[in-house]
This record gives sequence, C-alpha cells and structure tokens, in this order.
Amino acid sequence: FRSAKDYAEISRVMNASWKADHVKWSQTPKDVKLYYHRMKGFDPKRCFFIAEVKGRMTGCSYITWRTKPDGAREYSLQSQVVPEWRGTGLREALLDLAEDRARGLANRHSAPRKYLDSWASFDENEWKTLLESRGYTAESHMLNMLNTHLEEARPLPLPPGIEVRRVEPEHYRKIWNASKEALREEPNFSDQAWTESAFRDHMKADTFSPHMWQIAWDGDQVVGGVHNFLDPHDVEAFGKRWCRTERIFVRKPWRRKGIASALISRSLIVLREAKMEGAMLMVDVNNPSKALKLYTKMGYEVFEHFAFYRKDIVQENRGRARRRK
Repeated sequence: FRSAKDYAEISRVMNASWKADHVKWSQTPKDVKLYYHRMKGFDPKRCFFIAEVKGRMTGCSYITWRTKPDGAREYSLQSQVVPEWRGTGLREALLDLAEDRARGLANRHSAPRKYLDSWASFDENEWKTLLESRGYTAESHMLNMLNTHLEEARPLPLPPGIEVRRVEPEHYRKIWNASKEALREEPNFSDQAWTESAFRDHMKADTFSPHMWQIAWDGDQVVGGVHNFLDPHDVEAFGKRWCRTERIFVRKPWRRKGIASALISRSLIVLREAKMEGAMLMVDVNNPSKALKLYTKMGYEVFEHFAFYRKDIVQENRGRARRRK
C-alpha cells in the first residue's frame, strides 16, 4: 500500500473478486477508505498487501483486529484476487501474508483466546473452498432476508404509553446510545463500531436517512427502533429498489411487548409509501433474541447465506511446532 490513491484499485479488485465468489456486494473507493479509517490502530501500509502485474493491481489481502466482549482477540482477514489471476497461487500467497501478519500481532497482544476470522458466501466458491482447506471452520451464519410483500403490510399496535415520533437532529445521539445499549449482546457486537468517530461517520454516510426511521419512545426514553435506508450498492447489485430495515433493536425493559413487530410493520408501510420494491435485512442465525423467527413471521425470506469462519491461532501454532519436531 502506497497512498490513498490505491483505494480506487483496491475497490476494483474487491468488487471483481466478490462477484466471482457469488457475493452481490460492492464498495466504492470512498467506502473502502471510510471503513478502514474507523479501525483503531489500523495502518494500511502494514495491514494491506497488494499484488501487481505490470503496474496493475491483480489482488490484495488485509488484516484488521478487534477485541470481542468476552475479551477474545479476533483477527479478520480477506484475500481478494481478480478472476483472471486465480489458479496461479496468488490468492494463497496473499492469504499467507495476512495470516503471518495476524500471528505477529497476536504475539504482542494479551487475550484469553486469539483466532483468525473471515467470511464467505455459503454457496460453493473459491474463497470458501480455500478457507476450509486451510483448517477454518464455519462458526456462525448470517442470512440476508427479503420481504417483497409490502402491499400486504398493516400497522401492528404499540403497547399503551409507547409512541413513534418524527426524528429530529437533537435525537440522533440518544437514538445512537439506545441502539448501542440494546445491541451490545449481539454476537457480532464490537465497541470499535460504536466510537465517536463511528457516530460522526454514521451521520455523514450516504445511507443516513432519519426521516425514514421508526423510533419508539416512552416519555423521553428511546425504547426501540428500526433504521430504514436505501443503499445505492444494493440498487446496483440487485437492480431493485430494495430498502434496508436494519439495526432493529428494543431495550431490555421494553422487550416481549410487541414493539419490534410494530416498528417493523410501520417500516414496511413507510417503504411502500416511498415506492420501494422490497425490504432487506441481515440476521445472525444464532441471534439471542430469536430475531430470525420474528423476521420470518413478518414476511421476510432468506435469499443469501454467508458463513463466518474461524481458526484458532494457538492451536495452529501448536500444530506448526509439532511439524517442526
């Protein structure tokens, strides 16, 4: 990695590689820069590895890390290569570089558990096959769900004393704090995603659409919400005006009262009135609040399946020691 000028080529390589691996997602150079800018301690010159042929980027890999709520250290990596350079050993070499960098970091970090982490489409593809061949195992699964029956949406009642109000700028911080509190027990929660810098980036994002949010209040307390927004990447990937209904939360004292269902139903109506063609969301199969069951009940159906793979660094190092003997 040389400078911010590399972000454009990194974006091109990532998008081409994802497409070949059945991932309907894309990132602009701005997306790439913002994502890594938020990573505490991330130095692109030390954590990005780039392959070039005659001055043109053909592949890249990278490593980021975070501390999980249980104290474990997670070292997330990806190795992306354009289709025409697959089968040459390039992707494997870039993965080696990322893994070696992760091991070097892990040797300096103190944590009860340290592991390598990556994700892939669960459909058969080269990246999934490579991870599995390297000893990674699928530890969790994420589903992309879609509801295209917006015309059938009807408002479900909120409990007495709970109301939905128009979101004003002075509410942004309170909504942010309430959602952070409620989502802390989610399997993929990370404090790094809720820093002050992340809050500012959240408000500057192209997808920031508070006029579409559905936020429930009990007096001056934010009790739950659904963040609705249209992501230009989704429009490009799927060719449809499918809007996101994400960051669905209800704070603990107000759970099991039908608030989430009521807010989702209102969100579907908002999307219908905005001439959207469907509603999408991502859910962890092992979500502790049994969100998958709720979303299915609300008319969402699975249309993409992703797996998160892990490999324990300690176990791997022991295996290397045995081989050296």
